[in-house]
Amino acid sequence: SFTLALLGLFAGCAGTGHKLRNYDQAEARYERGDAAGAAAMAGPAIHALRSAKGLKGAAQLAQAYLLYDFSSVYGRAEYQLGHYAQAERAERIALAQSNAVAPFAPSVLAEQRDRAGVSTWLALALARQGKQAEARQRISPVVTFEEGLLARDHGDVWVPYELARALYAQSLAD
Repeated sequence: SFTLALLGLFAGCAGTGHKLRNYDQAEARYERGDAAGAAAMAGPAIHALRSAKGLKGAAQLAQAYLLYDFSSVYGRAEYQLGHYAQAERAERIALAQSNAVAPFAPSVLAEQRDRAGVSTWLALALARQGKQAEARQRISPVVTFEEGLLARDHGDVWVPYELARALYAQSLAD
C-alpha cells in the first residue's frame, strides 16, 4: 500500500522507523475491535512523527501523510475508549495534515469524503466533551455534503453509512 511505502522514507530517521512499522497492525487492530491495541500502536507513532524535524521534500510529505493516517486511527480508537479529549487532539492533527495530502487523493471527491469523515469524528469527540457549539459548526457542512452525495448516489454502499454517522454526530451536537 501507499502508506506502507511511505514508511520506508522514515527508516533512517533516528527513533522513528521502528515505531512506524506498526501502521498496518494499528489499523487492523482497530478494524477488529481492539481500540486499546490500535491506540497503543498509533500513539507512539504520532509522537515519533511529530518529533521528526528538518524533513524536506518527499520525507516531509510522507510525514504529513503518515500523521494523517496514524492520527485518524488513533482518534477513532481513543473515541471508542471514551477518551474524547485525546480523540479531539488526534482528529485535529489529521484535519491539519489533510491539506498537505489532499493533492495526492485519487480524486477531489475522495479527498472531500476523507475530510468529511475526519470532521465527523472530530464533531463526535467535541460533542461528547460538551462542546456543542463547535461540534455543530464542524458537523453542519458535513451533513450538507453527505446529503448531497446521497441525492446523486448510484449504489455506493458507504454513502448512507457516512451520512448516518454525520447525522448521529449532529444529534449529539444538538
